[in-house]
Amino acid sequence: MAVASTHQGDLHVVGKLSCTTFDAPTNSITNDDVSDTTKIDATKLVHELNLQLTQADGSDVASETRLVHLCSADATIVAVEAVVTTAPTDDYNLSIDVEAGNQSTPFATVLSAPLAIDSAVAAREVVGGTISSASLADNDSLRIAVTAAGSSGTQAQGLLVRVKLRENAT
Repeated sequence: MAVASTHQGDLHVVGKLSCTTFDAPTNSITNDDVSDTTKIDATKLVHELNLQLTQADGSDVASETRLVHLCSADATIVAVEAVVTTAPTDDYNLSIDVEAGNQSTPFATVLSAPLAIDSAVAAREVVGGTISSASLADNDSLRIAVTAAGSSGTQAQGLLVRVKLRENAT
């Protein structure tokens, strides 16, 4: 068995330091300590994704439900936002919901309330949602449901919905 050596105080090594194993104290290596040119395997990183649902500018936004992601690891929803290029008028409006589910759990909203875009929202004004259930698990599916309603005025056009998601390394 090797004899452990203890050094008291700072230690400065000029040249290369090598060792068989190294246990860095918690929080001792920060983002600033990693070189911009360091190649880190994707399996060791948290992946930030911007999931999107879009409908064409120049066309009325239509009701639809679209599957946008299948989690490959545990994940956290960070933000949900929507914007239209042309705002609706009079009683036309949009309701936008984000839902999660899997093989054994039916889809359910992850928001406190659906995002609402109506005549009080200006063109290109970003509308954010309040996330009530941010945690997702491996193999959860995420979908975005858009409901367009109203009968007088003009409907919104050019929809973009963004869900910002951070998925853990696999």
